[in-house]
Amino acid sequence: MKRMKIFVALLPAFLVMVIFPVLLSAAEIPADQVASDLSVLEARVIQGPQDHWLINQGGEQDVKKGDLFTLYLPAQSVKDPETGEVLGEFAPPAATARVVQVHERFSEIEVQCLDDRDCEIAPGMQAVRHEQVKAWFVDETGDSADQYKLLRSRLDHLDWQDYRQSPGQGPESGVFAWGVVFVADSSGVTVWSGGQVRGIYQSEEKARTSARSAPAAKPAKVAPAAKSAAVRALPGMGTPMEVSGFEAVASFDNRVDHMGVARSAGSGTSYLVFLSGRTIAARSLESGHIFEYEYSGFGEVVSLSGAGDHLLAVNIYDPDAGMRSMILELTDNGFAQKADGIPYVLAFMGRAENGKVPQLWGQRFSRTDLLLPVVHELDLKDGTVETGKRLDVPFGFSLFGAFYGDVNADNRAELGFFNPGGRLVVYQQDAHVWAASDKFAPSYGSFLVADPENPDVAPSKVAVWGRPALFLQNQRQFAAIALNSAGFSSMIGGGPGQGTVGIFFGRDNVYRLQRLADHFQGPIQDVAVYDDKLLICVAEGGFFSQGARSHVVSVPLSALVR
Repeated sequence: MKRMKIFVALLPAFLVMVIFPVLLSAAEIPADQVASDLSVLEARVIQGPQDHWLINQGGEQDVKKGDLFTLYLPAQSVKDPETGEVLGEFAPPAATARVVQVHERFSEIEVQCLDDRDCEIAPGMQAVRHEQVKAWFVDETGDSADQYKLLRSRLDHLDWQDYRQSPGQGPESGVFAWGVVFVADSSGVTVWSGGQVRGIYQSEEKARTSARSAPAAKPAKVAPAAKSAAVRALPGMGTPMEVSGFEAVASFDNRVDHMGVARSAGSGTSYLVFLSGRTIAARSLESGHIFEYEYSGFGEVVSLSGAGDHLLAVNIYDPDAGMRSMILELTDNGFAQKADGIPYVLAFMGRAENGKVPQLWGQRFSRTDLLLPVVHELDLKDGTVETGKRLDVPFGFSLFGAFYGDVNADNRAELGFFNPGGRLVVYQQDAHVWAASDKFAPSYGSFLVADPENPDVAPSKVAVWGRPALFLQNQRQFAAIALNSAGFSSMIGGGPGQGTVGIFFGRDNVYRLQRLADHFQGPIQDVAVYDDKLLICVAEGGFFSQGARSHVVSVPLSALVR
């Protein structure tokens, strides 16, 4: 006990001596944002008209002009020369492709064979953005070695070349035009890719200096009960919406990963349902009575989805078996398992209001290809899930964080989701009708998926977004969506530091996403509708306390609709 007291007493000093200097040196530039902008993206080569080469990824997947892809030959078996045993497969790189024109769902490329060797380009070849692409770091001031080390550790999929203080030639020409170049100076880092500027990232000190010199903004009105704090506005969202009437609903001493509202199958009692780790709990919104369900199987519980009735979809990822999701039913006596071992990512779409039954959707998942653009309606019968008709979804679709409803009041439902680039996009009957100009961060972060065919490759990340909530007001439908900042995040927590809520709606084929003026003290984990109120689940922010506590606050739906 004495040793424990000494450790507790010395812990703050240890953190100051060890971690604080690291933050001072390593947090000079927004490394998280750089890593996100230069992330790996898989594509396939397409033979276009008049011998033009294309890839099947475009602006929807945040492909930019100048992005570089490594093209791979078909995988070949590797055998042990002594035993003849097949050890695995190896796909040798053949060429580098540079994006010269970006379209919505595909991009035009030009190709350069590796090492001046002849190479044969064929449709269907695998193309991976930034993987094994040559990268140089140019330190113009001579004091950015720490930034170089940080970026090199975060972007280990690049083929790093030498560290230099003079580029010798422009980063848009010569050998640099087929690689990635980081140019660091006193103001930050400029990143070039394929001869194009990919991003300009200010140092944290420069950003703070700019903020101090900028005119002071008028503070937003914040309801004390909401425990929210207004900070910087997310750009591109239009005029922020001043909202009042926040009330505290519940507080938790642990992180709530996902939240929803469900009604028991017997009496129809309303419960606040939340997921924390492997525990799913339901708290009555009328009496405060609590039920709990502890998942004891294999795998990671990654998300919870409900639509307001008695059924809940629980997404579970098993590293050995893939998706093994299940359906739970909330009864007056607790949770009952209705089906399990479902090989889909699940979500209830639509609203369970006025006797309407929500649709159960399932998205196919592969440990190699991750989320596939293959979605079916599912039907729960006698403890099993039957696959129904296939639904048309765009390439890059993710059922995590998607909504489906007629927000334009034209009797045609819109399908909204966060694409791989972190942007909210909306489709209506296969037509792309709207896209956010800003990137957002997933509420829960991501779960890691190792490639079973390439165990030495770093695991891929699958983003898990909070569930939007559909609601009716003034005979019109709206979608409330968690919008979390995608800027520099905590090096320890790794998730978004803060967020707000956006209200998406449309009229006369014009769509709008209007955010609340309040930013909360942490990221928004989920939103849900109960009676005439929107419930908002907030995880406390901060370097060490992020996610340690969660709060649920409410705001009247009437306050969200003008």
